[in-house]
Amino acid sequence: MGVKLFVATLFIVSIFSLFSEITKKIVTKEVQETPLVTFTDATMYTLNEEEVLRIVEAQNAIRYKTRDEMYDGTIVTRVKDKENNDYKDIIRADKMVKKETLYSFFDNVKYDRESIFSLRTHELYYDTQKEIAYNEKLFNSVYKGDILNGSHLYLDNKTNYLKAQKAHFEINMNAQNKTN
Repeated sequence: MGVKLFVATLFIVSIFSLFSEITKKIVTKEVQETPLVTFTDATMYTLNEEEVLRIVEAQNAIRYKTRDEMYDGTIVTRVKDKENNDYKDIIRADKMVKKETLYSFFDNVKYDRESIFSLRTHELYYDTQKEIAYNEKLFNSVYKGDILNGSHLYLDNKTNYLKAQKAHFEINMNAQNKTN
């Protein structure tokens, strides 16, 4: 009698397990990447045979295998325009991340090209290979006294093409010596 009950119970359990779904819970451990090198109050110079091309300063700089991160950083770059005028570009941000050719700037981003152009935003991405800057946040900019505010900035430095959503222009009509 006990054997029949045991076999019947075993049969019911096997039938039930045959038609029930089994979900396997996959547990993955998040591997946190460890830094290769860490610098505090870092300054880096990029030189060629004739001049200093770029200066990078940061309160904290961290080098990982796939990216570089800087906190409270400033990048100063020498730039020549089409007329071979020598300008100095200064980019400041609370956090900067560089992955291959893409720079990402976060929180209190300030981009200045001497007194010609300034840009203020909370997020900016720049692809050095394509020379395209873009973001999806609000921005404020001033170009030779003219103001442009908006969001979703797209700036192509190769073709001098600028696009923005929710754009607001204020053109300074009182400028005396404005050049094109």
